[in-house]
Amino acid sequence: MPRKAQDLAAKAERFASAWSRFFPEKTFSGLRLEEFRQTFKPGREVRARLAELASERKHLVFLRRKHDAETRPIFLRVVHAVRADPEVGEDSAMYGAMGYILRHRRRKPGRKRKARVSGRAAEPTATASRSPAKQRTSSR
Repeated sequence: MPRKAQDLAAKAERFASAWSRFFPEKTFSGLRLEEFRQTFKPGREVRARLAELASERKHLVFLRRKHDAETRPIFLRVVHAVRADPEVGEDSAMYGAMGYILRHRRRKPGRKRKARVSGRAAEPTATASRSPAKQRTSSR
């Protein structure tokens, strides 16, 4: 039997269906079939409300994404305008308060150095190129 809370409604419906099919007039545990069904009515109502809220949440998330996509270019225009303004610029407190790194605080790229290449030939790395004596000592 499933143990998930969402399956409790299905389980109750299965019990009620079997009860109504085989012994509709019999009482079990002091309950008639209709009383048994009424005990699960609040749970069904809550599940229905949760399903409505989940649907509404999906719709609201869609609307949020849509509005964010529309406003994102406006944010970029404002940031570029602040950077380009001669009175404000990239080193202003306003630019930093907007969440950006001030120009004088940015890390400067270092000098790119060439990889050192020695005059020696590269040493073999495979064990097959070693002499038999070295192979025996390395496997111990």
